[in-house]
Amino acid sequence: MKRYFVLILIILITINNCGEAKKEANLILEDAVLSSKIKTELTKQNFLNFLKLTVISKNKIITLDGEVKSQDEKISAEILTKKFPEVKSVINKLKIAQEKKIFSNEEIIILTKIKNNLFQELGLNAFKISIDFKEKDIILKGRVKFPEEKKLAQKIISENAFCI
Repeated sequence: MKRYFVLILIILITINNCGEAKKEANLILEDAVLSSKIKTELTKQNFLNFLKLTVISKNKIITLDGEVKSQDEKISAEILTKKFPEVKSVINKLKIAQEKKIFSNEEIIILTKIKNNLFQELGLNAFKISIDFKEKDIILKGRVKFPEEKKLAQKIISENAFCI
């Protein structure tokens, strides 16, 4: 962010005597300062992760992007952003992070067994396959190179399905 401000300052100094360019550079600088102020205020709130938050201001129209934990956080971020008097409007592109599923011990054992078998049979391609459990079903997601790999993965699943 500091590099951005330094670059803008260099631009401002370079075009100091150019009327229209100076006005445009001032608008860019104002937008950068506004983005920084909003991001700082949002991150002061414990509910937002600084690394997963992007605040962009263009002509005082703010775009919020990134990840939050809940719908409540998404709404709160927008409301807080609108409290800045310079803000004309807010485009809220914040996404709600999916909760990570917690597997039971039994599911972890089955998951490990299946992943090991997939790795032995498919090699590194096994890392491109994710496994999930939904009630009594095992769900495979991902990509394989050949139809034979898909059939092999399904066979490995069926051999381990009795464990559930």
